[in-house]
Amino acid sequence: MILYIPKSQKDYAYWDLSQKISNIVFEKLNPTKEISFKGESSTWEAEYKSKYYEYCMMDENEMPHMDSYNKSVGSVMYKGKDIKNIHNIKYEYKNIHGKGSATGVELNENGTAYFGCTESNGSSLPEPSIVTLTIEWNDKKETIELKKEN
Repeated sequence: MILYIPKSQKDYAYWDLSQKISNIVFEKLNPTKEISFKGESSTWEAEYKSKYYEYCMMDENEMPHMDSYNKSVGSVMYKGKDIKNIHNIKYEYKNIHGKGSATGVELNENGTAYFGCTESNGSSLPEPSIVTLTIEWNDKKETIELKKEN
């Protein structure tokens, strides 16, 4: 077991180390699967990935127990060349498990923003499924359906 006690929640070293530990435990010690959803509009390309594992095990009393975990992240990339003129992005995404939203999002230098970054020990997205992303920027609005890739 690895234990790190941060001086504060804003401690970047804590965040970095916890992400590394999570990635090792999640991806290296368990048999993960991945579901990827993609979609685009005339202005944006979007992708949503969910990595997960689920398996059932029996304890010493022959009682079944489920172990599951999922980690999801979405990204949206602006297809235009005027990246510096895209500001104050607002998004909302929905899937069958719920929804999320944010305002005031800015693009990075590559024209990409991230959404829906979640980790949980609940069940993963059942197959098939669609993720709907509505994005607003500069008084414009588009909705993109992200469909599961084969």
